[in-house]
Amino acid sequence: MRKEPRSLEQMQFRRTAYEVVAVLPDGARERLCFTERRTKRALLSAAQSSADMILPHVQGDPLASYSKATGWQFGDVRVCFSGATERDCANAETREA
Repeated sequence: MRKEPRSLEQMQFRRTAYEVVAVLPDGARERLCFTERRTKRALLSAAQSSADMILPHVQGDPLASYSKATGWQFGDVRVCFSGATERDCANAETREA
């Protein structure tokens, strides 16, 4: 899983990848990675690979729960799809530069 988007040329003949974010208790969104699978298992895998970033922000009950509408909830931290694709993120970054 990649954290930074590939270039538009590299994405030309590849499958769409979806952005996975962690929504922190203060409302800030932190990009975890991009994944080509848009499934419950892909979200959990992204959360497990980014546990060192998520765990310091978990407050209260650290039990994990899943809802299709909101993604995985770990205490006060939510791991979900942002709704953006890798191409959207690459286009936004090229516009900013």
